[in-house]
Amino acid sequence: TCGPQDGFGLRTLFRLSSATVFAGAALLFFIEPVIAKTLLPRVGGSAAVWTTCLLFFQATLLAAYAYAHLLPRWLGERRHAVLHLVLLALPLLVLPPTIVQGAPDTNPVGWVLTALLGSVGLPFFVLATTAPLLQRWTPAEALPRDRYILYAASNAGSFLSLLVYPFVVEPLVSLSAQRNAFAVAYVAFAALAAVSSWARVKRPEVLETDPSPSVTTRQLLRWVTLALVPSSLMLGATSVITTDIASVPLVWMIPLGLYLLTFVVAFAGATPRAGLAIPFVGLAALLFLLSLMPVVQHLVVGALHLSLVFLGGLIFHGELARGKPKGDPTLFYLALALGGALGGLLNAVVAPLVFRRVLEYPLTMVLALVVLGNPPLLRSPQERQQAFLRSAGLEVASPPERAQRLAWLDWAVPCGVGALALALMGVHPVVQLSVPFVVAVFFSLGRRGRLGWALGAIALATSLTSRAVVETRSFFSVLRVTDAEGYRVLSHGSTIHGRQHLDPARRQDPTDYFVGPAADIVGARPAGSPVAVFGLGVGTLASYGKEAEHWTFYEVDPNVVRLARTYFSFLADTPAQVDVVVGDARLAVGSAPDGYFGLIVADAFSSDAIPTHLLTRQAIVLYLQKLAPQGLLAFNITNRYVRLGGLLGQQAREAGLLARIRSVPAAARVVATTWVVMARAFPVDLGPNWSDLAAEGKAWTDDYSNLASVVKL
Repeated sequence: TCGPQDGFGLRTLFRLSSATVFAGAALLFFIEPVIAKTLLPRVGGSAAVWTTCLLFFQATLLAAYAYAHLLPRWLGERRHAVLHLVLLALPLLVLPPTIVQGAPDTNPVGWVLTALLGSVGLPFFVLATTAPLLQRWTPAEALPRDRYILYAASNAGSFLSLLVYPFVVEPLVSLSAQRNAFAVAYVAFAALAAVSSWARVKRPEVLETDPSPSVTTRQLLRWVTLALVPSSLMLGATSVITTDIASVPLVWMIPLGLYLLTFVVAFAGATPRAGLAIPFVGLAALLFLLSLMPVVQHLVVGALHLSLVFLGGLIFHGELARGKPKGDPTLFYLALALGGALGGLLNAVVAPLVFRRVLEYPLTMVLALVVLGNPPLLRSPQERQQAFLRSAGLEVASPPERAQRLAWLDWAVPCGVGALALALMGVHPVVQLSVPFVVAVFFSLGRRGRLGWALGAIALATSLTSRAVVETRSFFSVLRVTDAEGYRVLSHGSTIHGRQHLDPARRQDPTDYFVGPAADIVGARPAGSPVAVFGLGVGTLASYGKEAEHWTFYEVDPNVVRLARTYFSFLADTPAQVDVVVGDARLAVGSAPDGYFGLIVADAFSSDAIPTHLLTRQAIVLYLQKLAPQGLLAFNITNRYVRLGGLLGQQAREAGLLARIRSVPAAARVVATTWVVMARAFPVDLGPNWSDLAAEGKAWTDDYSNLASVVKL
């Protein structure tokens, strides 16, 4: 039934628009992990790299949507289409994307944003304009249902790209080849988009004969808020998960992929019913408690966080889909982009400056509950009865005096549960949080939004009753020093980075990962030789230092250095001469003399994961250059989620080194730990508990790594 229109049939026009939107979105989300992975070695492998990258992508998306909304109104659509033809060609000047030279300072947010702007800013901007422009340019009669079907196609392309990257592209293709492939694919996309733009140029201007109703400020704010909440939830969950596992594309992609999948479901017409708010409220409340409790997090908890991202996205994006305008969609998309960018700004910039902990995540859960208000199943029987009567066209007003009598509870309940949480200070964290939570739920029945404010009061009270000696936050980590069971402990997320006896007579005793295998390695090095340690922690390894020895610790996070010197005494008590160099270990050790160290220890962790750039073939070559002929190269590979032994065995084989491994199971006052040691030749016997390390898999390089190959199943 579609006839020709200026050389294009309507059906052909729709297919062309769909293909262009799909391809643009796929390329958009292909380059995100590529460029973020390229940045990681420059900033120490911090999990905050991805959050900062997402802030840049969301801000650029906002700029692109503003361009798509404003330029057609200022220039007219045909002249704007001509301008867009020129804009499509500009990214060819900066492809393939490369990172400018230079090193970040101690707060690399600005450096990361600048590097992203110079490398992918222009192509990302052009790709981001595709979806809103083509949905504006495609005639309504060319669409099978409504113009928002193209938005679903855009998110489907994004989701497919995220699904393919960690399981197909990353394991098989090097980073440099990925960047080159992006450049080639962009040329093909630009040609496709140029055809779409030219099709718009050839069509005559169309005056809007049935303009959509003007958007009120309240409606605009609602769109922004509904977009902000799931964006912030996704970023919060990503921060928690990457902190505990690894800051790599395999882990980045899962929350973002689920977030995009909810867009696909919502804007394809399969929007959830309001009843889905009920499991969301329960799940949000559960994760609100978990995110505040200083307990060890496991993969099951990670799955719950991902469930929150998915359910929250379904509900909030479903609300957006139900409230989308029937006319020009570009203002709607602009509001969505603004909400997403504000979520990124909150999580990546504002929260690290304001909060000492990752409080933005539970507080966003509170905001979600407040925005959702009072779901049907949390209403009182009287309210449910009134809702039923209203749906039948009847109205039964509740007594105003009763409403006034209950209104004070909207303030009393949050204040009461907050005070209860404060009163329970000193008891077990589960009790301190669960009792006020049960009280909050009970007194929130029948009142809109009260549960959200009550949970917010619990969050505030918990932050005021923290048992931490000190908490600090930076781009690199959220660190917490606590005293428990006779030890002072430094932790990041759910990972302990070191502990020291509070008993002065034992405070120089090594603990945790630094007994057993670590003692064997330090004892086997050439006597009195200098030692380099990547990663300071609390300085536990310094307890092995002896008079006249020189130990150098390399630490990327200045906060770790400050805490180790202020709240722990390993560095002050050791008889060895100790230097602490602030900066990425691999970059900083390059300035050391060749053949200087008798032992190099890689104990750098981004929470529970060793930064990948410290494990690559090029890194091993650098370490050997700085190592004495009889020196040892050691790796602490203790990890809950990945197994690195086989990989390091392969790295040792390719470097012509011998490699041995030793694991110690968990026991009373001893944590489970695994160490690998390499050498050109072992000068002394490490001991009977060490075994030869077998090589497995494909070696990693600066241009290739594959986390999926080492994940523990």
